[in-house]
Amino acid sequence: RKKLLALGAVTQSISAWLLVLWPSVPILVLTRCLSIVGDLRGTIQNAMLRDLFTPAQWERQGAGITGIKSRLAVIWALTSAGSIAFGMGALKFGDLGWTGLPNEFSAADQCPEQRYCDQEEGWHIHGALRLLMLMGAIALTVEALVMIFIFPETLRPEFRTEKSILSCFRQRFCEILKPWNNLRVFATTQLRELLQIRFIHYVIGSGGNAIFMSWYRRNQLDTFEMVGMGVCGGTTGFLVTCLVVKIVDRFGDLRGVWVPSNVLAVLYGLSTALTPSSLPYLAFLFFPMFGGPSTALAGFTPDLLAKLMPPDVQGTFQTSKEFLYHLQRAVLVWPWLGLYVSSESFPEPFDALAIWVAMALGIFTLWLTLRQLPKDPRARIEQGMALEPFWSTEYAR
Repeated sequence: RKKLLALGAVTQSISAWLLVLWPSVPILVLTRCLSIVGDLRGTIQNAMLRDLFTPAQWERQGAGITGIKSRLAVIWALTSAGSIAFGMGALKFGDLGWTGLPNEFSAADQCPEQRYCDQEEGWHIHGALRLLMLMGAIALTVEALVMIFIFPETLRPEFRTEKSILSCFRQRFCEILKPWNNLRVFATTQLRELLQIRFIHYVIGSGGNAIFMSWYRRNQLDTFEMVGMGVCGGTTGFLVTCLVVKIVDRFGDLRGVWVPSNVLAVLYGLSTALTPSSLPYLAFLFFPMFGGPSTALAGFTPDLLAKLMPPDVQGTFQTSKEFLYHLQRAVLVWPWLGLYVSSESFPEPFDALAIWVAMALGIFTLWLTLRQLPKDPRARIEQGMALEPFWSTEYAR
């Protein structure tokens, strides 16, 4: 796993330096192509976590992998909060002229077009944004060096079937061209039913941009107002994240994470769709109340499936769900965009048609989730028998 993680880290570092040193549209397109490799990191990191913990730690002790990821999320939230505060502070101080580094976003109206500056000067990053991008590139470079020279290989020797990435690619080329075969890892009936619910979550996620733009088109908050709203929602989301271990220990993943996250998401969608344009600041109430907690809990929903699969197929599980997400997103992002565009002339509240459709899908997933409650695997997980149904499948044999 280390080689793929290091490759992804190096690719992201190269992309960052390209944007810092030669910012241009062709370079941006190149970095998007490089992200195909860089995005592998998320998949491998999730599988890597399984290598570091015993079955008991992964499945049930301290809420299992859900608790592990909640602790990581707390650390991530604290560091992200510091980074965002520094970045927004640098931009705001640039607006005020306190640092001598202008805010390029605020200075965009000095260009002939809103997106590009005069070609005689070249399209460069000036001021606070350049500083932030330099800092980001340096941080990614340090991470890549740590990954290459310090981070150990976590995959146990008995699970290593190939000596190098190149040899693996050569021997498994035909399998690589059939990524849908990995979906067979959802071998039990319950895994497939939970995957169906997650697939609808993916469909809703594909409309994220259209849903956000539907809300923004109606409310038109400025950057710092949206950051303030994000801070409010992020605070409640952080508090919920800190409680995830206790919630899962008390109620299990299905009742403690899946159902509440779905209910809160539906309530947030309803409150957002019904908020009139004359009262945009109600978002400062509804997002912390419903949006932040639902987003925090939703981030831990895949962990229940991870608890129901053995360690040697965690990589297969992670790649299969990533394949499913990206496949449907490539197709369904366009219907969502169509909903956003076609509803522009509709009267309120139907101008947020994308939000209404997402809410309807959310209600459907809630119904499917409630149907899973009689088959809640919580008892099997607590007894250390979470994998028994998987071992009895033809796929495992």
